[in-house]
Formats: sequence, structure tokens, C-alpha cells
Amino acid sequence: MNTYLNRGSKPAEMPLEVLQGLRGLLFRETGLQSSEETRSGGKGGFCLPSCESRHIDGEKTDDKIEDVVINRNSSRQAFMAELSLTGASRPRVLVMIKLLHTAVWAVMAGFILALPRMCLLQRFDWVVILTLVILAECGVLALNQGRCPLTNLAARCTNERADNFDIFLPEWLARHNKTIFGTLFVVNELIVLWFWLR
Repeated sequence: MNTYLNRGSKPAEMPLEVLQGLRGLLFRETGLQSSEETRSGGKGGFCLPSCESRHIDGEKTDDKIEDVVINRNSSRQAFMAELSLTGASRPRVLVMIKLLHTAVWAVMAGFILALPRMCLLQRFDWVVILTLVILAECGVLALNQGRCPLTNLAARCTNERADNFDIFLPEWLARHNKTIFGTLFVVNELIVLWFWLR
């Protein structure tokens, strides 16, 4: 290469075959494009871009970055759609969601019913723990407009909208679930308070 390029001297002319091979190799490896100022005016002449003359057009760079972001977002959306919305997997996913929702409901209902029992055993430390867990669940429901997040997931797998479409409970219990267990929670907390103060 030294026979064609000398530091501090004007760009020397290269044979066309060497020029094309070197140029292709350089731009494939770096992804950079030479500016128009680096091309010599001589016949078949070419000057390799120096560090100062290499550049990537700002608009093209922004376009490349935007394309990468769009491609990543599209891939993520495609993955989520394939995961939860494919017709073949909807029934199986719905059953799994209903099982999980039923298990969570059973745990929370058990916590509410266990409050008076913990008072009888003088386990107020457990009363505090159970109460905090129940209040955390109430906070999740409040932030989700009174709906369990699992209900939103189940709604993506079926067009059914019965009161128990997202949980393995009788329809009447699913319909009045919040009223029944909300009332029980308040009553049991009053019982806890009475045991605490007596």
C-alpha cells in the first residue's frame, strides 16, 4: 500500500482494480462513506478518506437509529401477540389464567377469614401481616379501576364477558365477590380492634 499512498503527499493514482477492492473492503468493514471532497479530479484517481474526512450524515444516522427502535418495538409486539393471542393457544392460556386467579382469590379470602382466628390465638403479629397483604391487594385493584390485572389478561383470550369468565367461581359469587369479602374484611378488622383494646 505504501507504493500508492505516501503520508504528507498528494493522493496518488491507483489501478482501478486495486481501488475497487480496497474501497469495497474499507466501506464494508466500517460502514462509512467517503465525502465528495476526498475524491481526486484525476482520471481513475481516488484518495482514501482520512480520519478528518470520514463522516456519517446526521440525518442518515437518525434514520438508522429510528429503524432500530422501530424494529425492536415491532419484534416485542409480535412476540406478545404470538404469546397470548394466537387462536390455538387461547383456550390453554385462559385456563391457566383462571386457575391462577382462583388460587389468588382463595388465598386472599382465606386471609380475610383467618383474621378472627389469629385474634383468638393472640397472634397479632400475623394479624398485621395478613392485613397488610389484603390492603396491598386492595391497592392493586384500586389502581386497576377495580379490576384484577388477571381479568384484563383473560379478556384478551376470550370474547366471553360473564361475571366468572376469568375465574373458577359460581357466577353469583363472582358477581358479588367484592361486596361479600369487602364486608367480611371490615367486620373482621372491627373484631381485631375489639380484641386488641379489651
